Amino acid sequence: MNKLIVPGEVSFWKSWNVPPIEIELPLAVHASRPIALALAALCGAFAALWITLVAVLAYGGIRVSVTLSSGEALLSGALVIFMFVLAVLKLLLAINWLRDAFRSGPTLVINPEGIQDRRGDCFIAWKNVSSASILRPVSDLVRESVKLSLRSPIMSRPNRYNLGFPIPPRGSSDQFLVRLSLLSMPAPTLAKVIVELVKLHDGEVKSQALL
Repeated sequence: MNKLIVPGEVSFWKSWNVPPIEIELPLAVHASRPIALALAALCGAFAALWITLVAVLAYGGIRVSVTLSSGEALLSGALVIFMFVLAVLKLLLAINWLRDAFRSGPTLVINPEGIQDRRGDCFIAWKNVSSASILRPVSDLVRESVKLSLRSPIMSRPNRYNLGFPIPPRGSSDQFLVRLSLLSMPAPTLAKVIVELVKLHDGEVKSQALL
């Protein structure tokens, strides 16, 4: 099987008689470099701003600490620490987007046998997928994803700085989250490709919010 037919994309301007899309397999999908670089720059700018504010507050706090009560000093210190943590998370998120932007080769490779996600450093065979759930939290574009439930656990390396929050290192799991946003192919089309291949290998589709 070198070709896959999936439903066409419905839009505001065309919601009926939408022609199907023919997908050539294997399908190599890259990160959207311009968007990833723009997001990295934005997150880096926010991180720099937060770090500057932390430095200003910390310097000012030291100078006026002699006039503050113990409670006020504690509150001021907690605020500085909170802002510093936010700055670090923004910096990690910027690193994440830079890694996506400059990754050599495709981010995802989808073929008739399975899917390879280089962000997780793993290959998942379709015959090992028991079900797929398509997720799209409201007003959070960067988290469009497909959750694959597996019949047998696999070793994977989650993106440590996914969305700026550190998550567990490489380990064994019977679930894997495939992020679909900010790639060279629209997330709804990628979701349909994954859904069709899961169904072709007797897997179940539990949610189709993107379709």
